[in-house]
Amino acid sequence: MNELLTKTVLALLSNRPKPIFDVLKNHFGRNPRKQAIVQAQYDCSRQTCVNRALSHIVNRRPRQGSIVGIASTDDELSFSDIINPDYLDQHTVGPIQYKDVVLSDGTKLSCPEKALYLINDGTNKFAACLHQPSFEDFIVLEVMTKDKRAAQDFLHRVAFEADRQSIYKGQVVTLKEGKGREVGFQFHHMPKIAREQLILQPEVIEEIERHTAGFSKHKELLVSRGRHLKRGLLLYGPPGTGKSLTIMHLLTAMPGRTTILLTGNNVKHIEDACELARGLQPSTVIIDDVDLVAQDRTAKNSNPLLFELMNQMDGLADDADVLFLLTTNKPEILEPALSSRPGRIDLAVLIPLPDKECRRRLFELYSKGLPLAVADMNKFIEGTEGVSAAYIRELFRKATLFAAEEGNEVCINDQHIEAAARLLSSTDQMTDKLLGGNMKLLEA
Repeated sequence: MNELLTKTVLALLSNRPKPIFDVLKNHFGRNPRKQAIVQAQYDCSRQTCVNRALSHIVNRRPRQGSIVGIASTDDELSFSDIINPDYLDQHTVGPIQYKDVVLSDGTKLSCPEKALYLINDGTNKFAACLHQPSFEDFIVLEVMTKDKRAAQDFLHRVAFEADRQSIYKGQVVTLKEGKGREVGFQFHHMPKIAREQLILQPEVIEEIERHTAGFSKHKELLVSRGRHLKRGLLLYGPPGTGKSLTIMHLLTAMPGRTTILLTGNNVKHIEDACELARGLQPSTVIIDDVDLVAQDRTAKNSNPLLFELMNQMDGLADDADVLFLLTTNKPEILEPALSSRPGRIDLAVLIPLPDKECRRRLFELYSKGLPLAVADMNKFIEGTEGVSAAYIRELFRKATLFAAEEGNEVCINDQHIEAAARLLSSTDQMTDKLLGGNMKLLEA
């Protein structure tokens, strides 16, 4: 009877979840409470980057360690709780949980969560865990080892790998508000625009590409000759002329750059954006409608973010491959100091209204795939002098709508385009103004 009871007790104990404390004790070969613990803080947005860095260190060849899943109701997972005698049963070995992260290009990454990283580099043994303290807007990486100096060196190694393994490197990201003071990043899909899709005068495209991709292409030569790489490009012109499309083309022509997109209220996070840009070079910072924050200081409603923007531009090292791409419809109200120093705005390029040849190409582009029965397309190309590319695109969209109302098989003809132009220019004057409309054929 006693033998049966003993076997039953042993069986129950063998099925009992193993405390993480015991895993640490086996790893170090002694009581983990005697180990040194060192901490480092990171922004919450870098949690996946740090996890990837730790996984890389564990899995590098020859393999240096292992990853152990932690079953716990406590999200903090601090070593002080794990080794506390009163909480041993609350932190036990469990399955490794993974979190999926989808990058801007659609790539999916899986990273461990609630995990203990065990590393043995042949000289020292380390244990590491990552957690977010309650009611805080940062995460804490804790490293346990015998020697405090070795733990600090390990933290430096993790920081280096976190930058190298950053999920944001080479991606397009926007900033988002988090809880408290936390500022996070989210991935942003940017369509790829080939050069032939960008309908601008060839000399305009060449000037823009030389100042952006050209600098990156010859950066080693430029740096060796003492020339700075940091640079700023301002694209200005009427609404709808293709400033945003030009930026999409530049991102397509310069793959592999980390791109931070600031629009609207997010511009207030310029400091966070530039910190990311400095750490993940080569990089590009895009500020749309920069006139909202960079208005002439003599104006009554000048924005204090102007000084932050200029400070961030000035604070970059000369060899930093960081490109600022700014856009505006109102260049006349910008602060002149934005172009007074190298590395701020080095080049301002007008994205003009399309000339006749560009309008012809735009008509071909936006009528592609549509059934046409237009008697003289040249009449419309001539008559659209002074309108923007966005206006021509909307013209064909509304013309297609008029044709569809007459029946699915009806082709787009002169009357449909003229009706669309009248709708844009008269009944919808605000749309006409915003799209850059000034269709002369209606004056006839």
